[in-house]
Amino acid sequence: MLQRYMVDIYAITGAVDDIGMVYRNLRPIWANNTVSHLVDPCIKILSKIPSSRPAVLNYVGMLTHEATHLYLSKKENPHIAADSANIERAVRKLTSEFRRLLIRTQSKGFAFDILVWACNLFVEICKYNYERPIAKNAGISPPSLLGLFDSCPAVSSVIKLTDKAIALLLNTAPDECLSTLIDASAHGFCFAWIWLHIAVSFPDTIVAHLLKIGMQDFKRYLNAVLTNQAPIEVHENHKQKFLPICDVFTFLASQNNAELRNATRELISNDREVLENATPTPEQLQNLSLPFLVKIVANSAEVLRFLVHNVYDLITTNFIISGSKYVSQLNKQCLLPLLPNMEYTYTAFMRQIAFYLNSDALAHIVELMLPIAFNDNIFEKLGNYDQPFQQSMKDSALQILTEIIGMVVSLVHNQVMHNVGESALLKRCASNFEVLEEAVQYSMAGGEKSKLFIPYVHAFCIASGPVRTAEVIARYIIEAKDEEQLICLIALLTSLIIFAPNTSEDAIINFFANRTTLMLEKKRESAKKFVQINSLSSTAFFEDDLYDIKWLYNLRTLNEWEKMADDEHAIKCIRFEMSKHYGELATEILRWALDVLSSLKRKEKTDESVKAVRDSTTQAVLSLCSSIGPPSILEPKYPYKLSAQFASLIIFLLDYVGREDDPTGLALFTNACTCASEFLASQVGYVREQFIIHLLDEAFAKASPLFGCSSMNAWETELQFSNGFQRTNYSTDIIDADEDDELEESLFDLARKLPLYQQKAVHLAHSGIIGRGAKRLEVKNVKGGSMMRRLVFFECLQRFCSTVGPDRNLIPFQQVYKQLAIRLTDRVCKDGLAASFVWEEWEQAREVIPRYIAVSKRLTEIPIIWDVMLALAEVHPCLWYCCPLLKAYLAVIMIQFENSSDQKSLPRKQLINMLDKWFLLARKGQMLPKQMVYYFELITRVSYREGFVILFDIWQYFQSVLDAEVSAANMINAAFDRSLNSPIDPVQGDPTKFRESCRLVIQRNIAKLGFIFPLIFADELNSGL
Repeated sequence: MLQRYMVDIYAITGAVDDIGMVYRNLRPIWANNTVSHLVDPCIKILSKIPSSRPAVLNYVGMLTHEATHLYLSKKENPHIAADSANIERAVRKLTSEFRRLLIRTQSKGFAFDILVWACNLFVEICKYNYERPIAKNAGISPPSLLGLFDSCPAVSSVIKLTDKAIALLLNTAPDECLSTLIDASAHGFCFAWIWLHIAVSFPDTIVAHLLKIGMQDFKRYLNAVLTNQAPIEVHENHKQKFLPICDVFTFLASQNNAELRNATRELISNDREVLENATPTPEQLQNLSLPFLVKIVANSAEVLRFLVHNVYDLITTNFIISGSKYVSQLNKQCLLPLLPNMEYTYTAFMRQIAFYLNSDALAHIVELMLPIAFNDNIFEKLGNYDQPFQQSMKDSALQILTEIIGMVVSLVHNQVMHNVGESALLKRCASNFEVLEEAVQYSMAGGEKSKLFIPYVHAFCIASGPVRTAEVIARYIIEAKDEEQLICLIALLTSLIIFAPNTSEDAIINFFANRTTLMLEKKRESAKKFVQINSLSSTAFFEDDLYDIKWLYNLRTLNEWEKMADDEHAIKCIRFEMSKHYGELATEILRWALDVLSSLKRKEKTDESVKAVRDSTTQAVLSLCSSIGPPSILEPKYPYKLSAQFASLIIFLLDYVGREDDPTGLALFTNACTCASEFLASQVGYVREQFIIHLLDEAFAKASPLFGCSSMNAWETELQFSNGFQRTNYSTDIIDADEDDELEESLFDLARKLPLYQQKAVHLAHSGIIGRGAKRLEVKNVKGGSMMRRLVFFECLQRFCSTVGPDRNLIPFQQVYKQLAIRLTDRVCKDGLAASFVWEEWEQAREVIPRYIAVSKRLTEIPIIWDVMLALAEVHPCLWYCCPLLKAYLAVIMIQFENSSDQKSLPRKQLINMLDKWFLLARKGQMLPKQMVYYFELITRVSYREGFVILFDIWQYFQSVLDAEVSAANMINAAFDRSLNSPIDPVQGDPTKFRESCRLVIQRNIAKLGFIFPLIFADELNSGL
């Protein structure tokens, strides 16, 4: 019976001389037989003759070839009539029988026989089928071939048998098993596809052993090459073994295999301990896995990607430098493949491999390469490396970085609407302001850093859009320390304007918004850095940035470059357009300047060094405003803002004028006035008027610290008239506590406290002296600084209200003086009755005398009001718009003359001084006729009663000139309009009707007043002649 089965097997297999016949025959050899005919004889032989197993395996291999051929042919051409079902079932039954035998016997030798036979079979299947059309369509690569062959039922059955054999061998003899597989790897590509299956099926054991055996084989290969001149066969043999292993690792890396990750991390951790050791032994260096990993990486970009992502945290700059030093001592031919049209260096291979890495991997490589390329201290910390090696490392790192940045730039420009999130390198800058700040700093560093990082920042700007581009430009302007760094900004903008012509202009428009954002970032960063330091505050460190003025000089430098550049120069195409946006820039600059100067002023009492900061800040602000130069046309909102800001700045700097310990105060004030004058000269007239109003309000509000007098809020309302006006803001004035108390007391309470032997209470009642009491008569000591500030302010006010003529004389702007007079009246007279232009009957005026007293009190306590009115008196008829002030002041004088307790006595000195000021102002302002000016000489020499009668004539004179509100206003406006074209005669009435009282007074006192009669009555004397 056994002999018959052997005859049957021979009959089945004898017709095949070699495997090629299976693929050459047009008709199938075994497929047309039944399953029992193909299987039963073999099963009987296997059970009776164990030594027949190799022959049966060979028979199963031939069946597998035909089944594979028919299966693939059917796939390629569905019309083929041959049926492969029987032969596939036969292979499945036979391989199942072998699995049962293997499980039952647990024979290591039998498992090796199956493994060797299977490896050869898989190699043959690949050789005979990888060039088929279906294989070419699927892709001739190990993963594609694995999927194709595994779909064939017969091959799949053999693979299952092989898996069973490998599983047995890995448990009993893993090293021999892997050695067999490594030897089979000599077939190269034809065996690579099954390697992938084995590695995926047995990752726990295969990956670690495959790395181990691969490293051992590579070490033997290195020793063979180093010891003698190795023949070409040695290189080819190693190559045939290495490439399949590399393909396996490539496949596992593409699957992000966990076992491969753990194994490589362990290898690199061990290597790092050795390389970072100060004195590694030769044995330790020989056992390094780094050369083998380098060789795999040089042949597989996928493995490089895998390592970069999974072992990045283990790789340090020190490890890269030490490892590079060790690898550079090895034979380059053993590590790097020879590729056409490429330099045979490690750097060239890294640059080439970089094209195959994704953005995340490139970002990791950049982080590792940057310190090597630009940090000289890295090599000093690691030891005394020779200079050529250091330079080589730097050059290589720089080349790799340049290649990566170039790829990013190309990617940004090649894709329409490229998103920052698509590139990890750009995303780092977008998500972390510290990384972006570092990139900007590197791009301004000059040399190779600028050459590398300017394209990088360029790519970020193009990808992130105009908003982030404006932020980046703001960072340059804020951080640039000199003109050389600003040139780097110009280089960046030159590359950007090709794609976005308005980039620079948009950046200037949004500069202050971005600066505010960046300052907040720095403040938060300062808080994080010093939150644990108890003795220091993060605010102290942040203030260094707050008072930094480099950005002011940088803006000015950029503007000057643009103005002075030739038309052909590239900077002309950048177009910052600062003058065009003068309104936005100047308002923000002055706002910042006022905030900073106010902050510095609060500190100057405790820190003398702030004066230098104040001077430099002011000069930088003024020079930038002058450099930009105001255009003649601005949006309506900006002239008003700038007028208020310039006025605030001038009054603020006026406080430093006249100080003995501050020699630069006057220069700062003068420069601020010059800058404000340049702005006003370019604007229409109403802007100057608005500026003067703001300047006057600021001066009144800060009169106390500036001029040593009382201050006045422009919008303060009258709360109390009988006892003078009350201040609603005590912080602006310097008032003694005693004076405050006196203001709380009534006049009679103060009178009762006076000694009776000095002055009786009746002498004070109804005397018209309403104020602070006895202290009002005291002479205040005004410091020289306050007087100097008063004089400087008066000159400044006149210059702002005038222009310089050809002969260097001041030519007044009459319209400005008119507005100055109107606003002065509005500010001092805080109610409608006091501000009336009508000179009512004296009986009516007596009833509202408290309102006039309040106005007089302001005139007395704020002497700069007199300065302003003296300036108005020089420009006729502008003082007429202040006649409510003169009326109130005269009414207060008259009520004191009328209510004096001793009507026969001469006027006291205080009243004489008040009269002197009033007559001086009325005379200079051409409000009094020439004859009536001499009334002052009469009043100072007669009694209270006689003086009141003369003053009453003056009151009636003005009452006749300004008889009604409408006619008075019309008369003054008409006179002013006439004065715009040519000088006019003074606005006067008929004084002859109001001098009879003077005649009577002179007659009663002819002895001492007779000399005045010809001055007042000259017309009568001339007519008599």
